[in-house]
Amino acid sequence: MFKVLFLILGILTIFISMWLGDQALTALGIKDVFSAHQYSVYYWAGGIALTGALSTWYLANDMAVWSVGAEYTATDDVSMERIRPVVAAISEAAGVKKLPRLAVYPVAEINAIIVARGRNSSTIALSQGLLDRANDNQIRSVIAYAIAKIGSNEIVPLLLLQGVVMAFTLFPARMFALLLGTSLRTADEETPSDLVERLITASLELLLLPFTALLIRTYSRICQKRSDRRAAILLGGENYAQVLNSLESESARRMFRESYALPHKFGMAKLPHLKWLSFHASYASRANYLRRV
Repeated sequence: MFKVLFLILGILTIFISMWLGDQALTALGIKDVFSAHQYSVYYWAGGIALTGALSTWYLANDMAVWSVGAEYTATDDVSMERIRPVVAAISEAAGVKKLPRLAVYPVAEINAIIVARGRNSSTIALSQGLLDRANDNQIRSVIAYAIAKIGSNEIVPLLLLQGVVMAFTLFPARMFALLLGTSLRTADEETPSDLVERLITASLELLLLPFTALLIRTYSRICQKRSDRRAAILLGGENYAQVLNSLESESARRMFRESYALPHKFGMAKLPHLKWLSFHASYASRANYLRRV
C-alpha cells in the first residue's frame, strides 16, 4: 500500500508541475506561439515522461553499473570470496530467493548501490573501499541493508518516478552541456563539463518538476528508515547501529555522474546544509533513530 500511495502521489505531482508550467507559459505569452497546436507540447511531454519512467525501470541494473563505472563480477572472482556467502545467507534469512548480481565500482569509501527491477532482478554494486577496508560487521550490515531494500520491492516506484525526472532534467542537461560546454572539453573529453550539467539540471528540475523531485528525496529517506529497521532485525539492532556510527567518518568526493545512483546508495556521511533536500540521513542520525525505535 505504501508503494502504491507513493506512486499515485508522484503522478499527481507530475500533473501539478505540468499545470503550473502551463500557467507560466500562458502568463508569458509563449503558448500563443503554438497557435492551434499549443497543447501538443504537453502530449510530447507525457510521452517523454512515460518513456523515461519505463526505460529507467527496465534498464535499472545496467544503468546503476554504467553511471559509476562499475563492472560485474564473475562467479569465480576471488575478490568476492568474503561477499558471496554473506549475500546467500542474508538473502535466505530475508526470503529473497533470487540472489542479486554483484558489481564493483572504483570509489574509496565504504558504500554500495542497490537497484532492482523486482525481487528476481537486482544488482548490488559494492565500492572498492568496502572490499579493501570494511570489516566483517560492516560488510554484513551493508549487505543486510541491500537485501532488505531488494526484498521490500520499494525501489520500483522510485525508479519509475526517477525516470520521469531524468527525462526532463539529466538527459536534456547532457545535450545542452555538450552544446554549451564544448569549451570545457578536450578532444578526448578528459575535461568534463560537470559544472554546466549541474547548473542546467538544477534549473530544469526547479522549473519543470520541483514537487516530484522533492517527493523522490522524501521517499528515498523514508525507504532508508524502513530498510534500516529491516536490516536491524536481521543483524540485531545495537550491532547494526554501531556499524552505522563507525561509518560516520566515511566520505568521498561525489562526481556529477553519480546523479542517477545517488538515491540508491547505502548512505552518505557528509551532507549539505539543506540536509532535508538530500537523499540520505547521516550515519549517526540513522543510528540514533534505530536506538529510539
